Formats: sequence, C-alpha cells, structure tokens
Amino acid sequence: MTKPAAKHLRTFLIVASVGVAIGLSTFAWQQRRPNPTHKYSARSSGEAKNWQAALRVKLSEKLKIADLLEIERDLALKPKVIATNRVSGITIQTVRINIDERLQSHIFLSIPNDRSTPVPAVVCLFGHGSNGTQVFSAKSEFSGLGLELTARGYATISVSLSGCRPSLSRTRAGERLWKLIRCLDYLESLDFVDKSKIGCAGLSMGGEMAMWLGAMDSRVKATVCAGFLTTMDHLLDFEKQHCPCWKIDGLERLVDFSDIFALHAPRALLCQSGLKEPNDQFPVTPARSAMLEVNKIYKDLGASGQEALQVHDGGHVVHLESALKFFEKHLPVAK
Repeated sequence: MTKPAAKHLRTFLIVASVGVAIGLSTFAWQQRRPNPTHKYSARSSGEAKNWQAALRVKLSEKLKIADLLEIERDLALKPKVIATNRVSGITIQTVRINIDERLQSHIFLSIPNDRSTPVPAVVCLFGHGSNGTQVFSAKSEFSGLGLELTARGYATISVSLSGCRPSLSRTRAGERLWKLIRCLDYLESLDFVDKSKIGCAGLSMGGEMAMWLGAMDSRVKATVCAGFLTTMDHLLDFEKQHCPCWKIDGLERLVDFSDIFALHAPRALLCQSGLKEPNDQFPVTPARSAMLEVNKIYKDLGASGQEALQVHDGGHVVHLESALKFFEKHLPVAK
C-alpha cells in the first residue's frame, strides 16, 4: 500500500471510529433520557383533570401501593402515646401507629398550646438520615419550621423516612409514601385538627416525598418543597452524587418530576431553590425549567399564581420566612 493510501485509510478509520463513538453515545443518551409518554401539555380544564386522575392510577401502580389504597380505611391505626416532651415551650408527643398489618412506626406530633378551635396541621419531612425530630431544630437545614409553625398555632407531624426498604411487593418511595398517607389518617383522627387545612413541607429527600404526598393525596391543601424541584435529566447527569432511591422502574419513561408536581394543581404549591445549591445537587436553573412546565396545568385549571418558585440566597435549606408566609396565607389559623 502506498503511503498516501495508508494515510487516507488511517484518516478514514479515525473518522469512522469517532462517528461510531458519537452514535453509541447518542444512542445511550436517548436510552437514558426517553421522552416521557405522559408528559403534560396544554389542554382544557376537563382534560387536565382527566389526565391527573389517570396518571395517579398509573403512579400508584408504579409505586406498588394500589392495593394498600384500596384497603386503607379498613386498617386500624391503633395509636399509642409513648412519650410526651416539652421543647422550647412546645408539647411534642411520640406516638406509635400501625402503618399496615405488619408494620408499626413512631411519629412525632407537635401540639399548639391554644386549641380552642380546630387548628391547621402540617406534615414536616426532613431528608436522608433523619429520625423525624430534625424538623424541630433551628440548627438543622429545616430551619426549625416545625417549632415555628407550632408556636403560631399549627399542629405538625413528622416521621423518619430512613428505615424504608424496597421489597418484591413494594418500592422504597411507595413504602415512604404509604407511611405519610397513614400520618394523614392519624391527623384526621384528631379532634383538634382542622381536616380542611392540612399541608406538607419537605426538604431534599423530604422534598421529594412532599412532592409525592401532595401529588397522590388531595387531602394536602398546600405544599412546600425545598431543595428538590429539578428534572430527571439533571439527576441523571449527576447520578453518582445522588441516592438512587428516587428511581422507580419505568418512571422515567412515564413522566418527569414536573408532571408529578402537576398533580398538585390547583392546590397551593411553593417550591424553594437556593442560589448556593451546588450544580450537582438541586440548583436554580433546572428548578426554573421544571416550574415552567408546572405552570401550564395551573393555567389550564384557572389557578395561575397558586404555584410559585421561591429563589433564595441560601443553599440546601428550608427558607423559613417564605414557608411561614405561605402557610399563613393558604392554611390560616382561626383568630
């Protein structure tokens, strides 16, 4: 082979190998980021409600809790107060309840001092590694929201989400969500709780579960999600930095996170994103992109303005001031 021919052959092989590599990379990217089959798009109000109802059914199946939802009302809570403590002048009870026929769990209930009229209640959810009590600490990333709400006349309930493990019949997210649904059942059983004014607030993985709880249970009338609003693409870009517990088999092919948040509409929703969030965590840019998608269904349901993205100067924390104002607006304490 002549030198010019050999040179051309080497050039051809290099170009071909690069082309194959790009093709395989593009194929892998497309395989990793499929176009969701149930992504929300603008439609009429009636069609939007039908979309929500159908998607909840599909998601309950993905979460593997459809069977539990059918028998929920038949499962006795059998609550038992284990301990009562005072923290910063607030009464906090440790209560054991039945989660299902095989599992019990301890929950933490903060009780406001004035219960002359039924009070609003908020489910407060910390992230990974929590035992459920961090929501009452001003030194934690939750900014003491549990204590601040209770001091203003709200009851709050929290629970550890760290102990949930997937099984053949359940997903990890489904196990966690079911535990939170049972917390709502318990709140509704309390005569001093206003059942029409129940909310939820979560940070990080707790924000993820606040997303799921508000999406799947309409008893939640107002939700604060801190440090979680993002896109699945973003989490996949940095998947080594994140716990894979958000992944559910087939979920990426069905929806993006914005579609799950869309199930909150037309109920009140506040998402928080900090400017100091690292880019490989939950930064502002994908949060803004996701919120633009969420805006569509609120507009279609005539509820624009009930949803908002609060961008603050902090990091991976609950922005206390805006969270308190949000609940005071949407779940006001009776005067």
